[in-house]
Amino acid sequence: MAAAYSWFWGNVISSRDSLLQLAGGRVQAEALLLEDGYKQKIYELLRSKGTPFSYHKTIWDSVVYPKHAIIGLLASQNKLPTIDNLCTRGLVLVNRCSLCERQAESGSHLFFDCQFSQEVWKEVSAWIKCTSCPKLGTILLWLRRHNRGVSWLKKLRRCALLCTLYLLWAERNKRIFLNDATPSSSLIRRIKYLVLLRFRSNEVVFKQLAM
Repeated sequence: MAAAYSWFWGNVISSRDSLLQLAGGRVQAEALLLEDGYKQKIYELLRSKGTPFSYHKTIWDSVVYPKHAIIGLLASQNKLPTIDNLCTRGLVLVNRCSLCERQAESGSHLFFDCQFSQEVWKEVSAWIKCTSCPKLGTILLWLRRHNRGVSWLKKLRRCALLCTLYLLWAERNKRIFLNDATPSSSLIRRIKYLVLLRFRSNEVVFKQLAM
């Protein structure tokens, strides 16, 4: 998987260079990082002007961990370096899901169709009182249509959905690069713990979630 690392860091360096150019230099870029709302400002600089993104207020919620939002955004656009995406670039020859070790890895399979992922989603969905979850290509639309708003339940669903996507991706990477696996039960507990942390200041909501 060394080629995957090379591909990933190549994209990181390319994004860095683009940011420096668009911001007008290193000093300007560093100053931008100190401003309020810098994540959205950087996104606006780097994104293609021909493809406006109208979901930033939904995905960049105050209760959502920023790194979870980033992975959720990339996953929804199928831009993560999943094995099927790497195969199209000639970087990987063997395609197998590291979570179930049964089928080929794609974004859709990894996050929603894999047996391991389905076990996680089943428990998380029941916990957040959600009868259905989105598919890969409808993540942002699902967040906007069904869970847009300021009620604690809608915020909870946004936070839990993006947290689950992030930890599934992290688990996939840990198995590939560290040869270390976490059982689904432990991953579910981790998801609940991280979500509870975001609601710890609201005593009423925290008690309801912790039940």
